[in-house]
Amino acid sequence: MNVNKTSTCLALAVLLSACGGTSGSGGSSDGLGDGSTEVRSTADLQTTAEFELKSTEALELEVSVAALADERAYLYVCQKKDTSTLNYDRCLVKTPMSGGQYSGTFTLGNDIETLGLEVWTYDPADDPDQHSWSRSVHGMNWTVSL
Repeated sequence: MNVNKTSTCLALAVLLSACGGTSGSGGSSDGLGDGSTEVRSTADLQTTAEFELKSTEALELEVSVAALADERAYLYVCQKKDTSTLNYDRCLVKTPMSGGQYSGTFTLGNDIETLGLEVWTYDPADDPDQHSWSRSVHGMNWTVSL
């Protein structure tokens, strides 16, 4: 029994030492401040007043296709499989367009950097109009006008 207690105490000591603090590590703010402040705990972290810790952001989409004002059309807004192919299993929108217009707001996770948009007519001979959105290029307002 005494061996079990000793083994348990030894295991706990090893576990606790492995989870030890960062004393002597000389941390830095890593871009959250001016770099001159040593961060010893999360209470030491500082950000700008504009910084918001959010995992999602709203994307506003406006689509206007004047040539389709009197035609039936269908809109896809999806994540991409590659640079030119939409992933139709990961779409935000699959909907008919009314009068060549569409407007919507979507909540996107911050991990989504690009989307693709296709406007299809109901004529099988027509190729779709394709457009790409990039968070870094377009921001959170995407307007497609044709």
